[in-house]
Amino acid sequence: MATSMETWEMNGAKDIASRASTPASVLHRLSLHTNMQVRMAVADNENTGVHTSMHLAQDGSADLRYALAENHHIDGRILDFLAKDTNPFVAYRAQKTISRLGKAAQN
Repeated sequence: MATSMETWEMNGAKDIASRASTPASVLHRLSLHTNMQVRMAVADNENTGVHTSMHLAQDGSADLRYALAENHHIDGRILDFLAKDTNPFVAYRAQKTISRLGKAAQN
């Protein structure tokens, strides 16, 4: 069980990772956090750089990769990578996001 200090540190890191004003360099450091919720917040942040997103796309957590695959702000190269994921749910989600973005671009 996490101590109150560990919980505070995790919540603080998650809050920083969620902020639109957090610089890409800080988000990259937070992408290495041991807590998946922090890494998921980084994956969802529009300021997250391509290098960091690719790092997250290779994370061991299928839940994290799925969250990344449904992010319509992510670089297309990351979605293409995730569309070939070994987890069929992640791959399908990335393919669906690619399709949705393609349809939006046509309108």
